[in-house]
Amino acid sequence: MKKLFLYTFVAVCLMATLNSCSKEEQADLKPVTLSLDPRDPGNYGYYQVVTDEIYFYRDSITDYGRPTEHYMQHLKPLSLEKYKNGALLDSVCNKDLAVYFESKALKTHDKSALWAVIPAVSDEHPPILTVKSADYMFKMKTSKMVTGFGFEINSPYKGVELGVNISYWNSKLNQRIPHIGGTRYLNGNGGFDINFGIPGGARVFGAEVPKKYEFDEIRITFEPLTYGDPNPVGPFDISFSGFRYKLDD
Repeated sequence: MKKLFLYTFVAVCLMATLNSCSKEEQADLKPVTLSLDPRDPGNYGYYQVVTDEIYFYRDSITDYGRPTEHYMQHLKPLSLEKYKNGALLDSVCNKDLAVYFESKALKTHDKSALWAVIPAVSDEHPPILTVKSADYMFKMKTSKMVTGFGFEINSPYKGVELGVNISYWNSKLNQRIPHIGGTRYLNGNGGFDINFGIPGGARVFGAEVPKKYEFDEIRITFEPLTYGDPNPVGPFDISFSGFRYKLDD
């Protein structure tokens, strides 16, 4: 009987001690509060500044899908005037920056041909560079690390509805920059009257990042519609215009 009483007493004391410790620990814990941007009530980490301009405020990264006012103000134009047909290195350049292509390009400027309708692009009849890529991935490299880069692109591919994925990379670290880029689908509407991938359907891809996310490579990858399907077979025609950039301030 004494043993039973002793065991009961010890158990009660132990439970009281544990409860006491638990209460003390709970008293020390402070409620976790999330700092929400009022423009992001769902706390997703981003908000839309204007149509097709998304700001990821936790990383100070902006993704552009059309030439918005900020896009035109923050990124400088990179002219195609000095480009020579068939050039490979220093294809598009000025005194600040050069862009290198993996294959030679053909420069055209047909002012009667519609590139796209404003506001999808900044100029409806610009000079255009067209490259042919045998591989499903095509790369552009910049001569310096940049904190902003944008371009207008179109790519007719035999009428097939493939995905065209744009990604931005720090090639020195082989590191992809988060948030920016993404996939558009050939013959996809995307909010404009003329579909991407047909004449007059060019679209903007652009990005602006802080110094820690600077990059020097853009990869353009043709993707199958169904995940797991084999990579599409080229050649692929890719047309560019409206290059813009930003160096570290």
